[in-house]
Amino acid sequence: MTPYLLIGLGLISLVSLPVLKRINLRLAIPAAILIRILLFFTTPELSEDPYRYLWDGEQLAKGRSPYQVAPAQIGEKREFYSRIRGQTRPSIYFPLAQLLFLLAYLIQPSGLLGLKFLILISDLITIILMIRFLPDHLGHYLISPLVLIESHLGLHLDTFLIPLSLGFIVMEGRRPLLASLLLTASILIRPTLLPILPIFLLRKRDRKTLLPLLLLLGMIPYFHHPPSAFIAYLRHWEFNGSSYYLMKILVGHSLHARIISYLLYLLIYPIIIDRDDAYPLALGLFFLLSPTVYPWYLLPLLIFSLRYETPLLLLCYGSLLSYAVLIPYWTSGRWEENWVIILLEYLPVYLLMIRHFSLIQRLSPLIWRK
Repeated sequence: MTPYLLIGLGLISLVSLPVLKRINLRLAIPAAILIRILLFFTTPELSEDPYRYLWDGEQLAKGRSPYQVAPAQIGEKREFYSRIRGQTRPSIYFPLAQLLFLLAYLIQPSGLLGLKFLILISDLITIILMIRFLPDHLGHYLISPLVLIESHLGLHLDTFLIPLSLGFIVMEGRRPLLASLLLTASILIRPTLLPILPIFLLRKRDRKTLLPLLLLLGMIPYFHHPPSAFIAYLRHWEFNGSSYYLMKILVGHSLHARIISYLLYLLIYPIIIDRDDAYPLALGLFFLLSPTVYPWYLLPLLIFSLRYETPLLLLCYGSLLSYAVLIPYWTSGRWEENWVIILLEYLPVYLLMIRHFSLIQRLSPLIWRK
């Protein structure tokens, strides 16, 4: 019942974003504390991911590489890990994420307490940063349904990108070297913020800001062995796409649709680089063209959208509609995407994006140039 209540709260937030923005902290703080306490003692119901995190951490603790083995290969039959669906796949998670999994496992090898503890620390760091640098958006963050569902109920890895994203936003204009470290750390956890790396490097033409490229050598453990699971993810996984699904219908082939979507992104990318809101726009357009958009992927975009006040905030909350597919899948194994849900989720976002960013006006000179 808890997932449905939270998702209902998320859908209500779609029509009450102005209220979230102006919410009274005297109401938000006690509500945020109470909800976080309740969710701390709740078992994750909306994802298998936390169990996979702990399994990966256990492999590292035992001296095995999670990139080389899968649960089925070592005969994993323990009940705690029975909720892992990808039993035949090695890990797809990046090196710094694996260190977080190891730490969570060492705190509590047979449960999720360690992971919950790390997520609470990440949440607390975000709150402290928001009090200091984005106080006007603190109330929104505290009771954000996306944060409550994906971070505190789903225990998703992307939670750790929130303070890193906020730290990057704050330090990007003050301490570029520190900003580059935060950006690099986020990419080594999950490459969600990779689309903003070229913009950052172009804006900060300094040798120090090349540090992210050097630190990406931290990916060597990941690519030391062929990352077959990650390659399969890039080539075959799809969920909750928008433009990609349209491309797939037009060309009739998923791989061709992916290539066209990525080429379209590369075509638009140079147009947005000089905008003040280039960071959230680069992220948002990537998700709008991506074949796979799980709601928890959008946690960093939430922070960028709050800071730059873009309509992409609607995309963050609209993504909760995708649980109309995810919940039946996790409860009964039935996977069925619905075009009505996809239209309800994405059409308002596209309309607001065209209006707010005036993409048509920016593209027209290129299209009609003689």
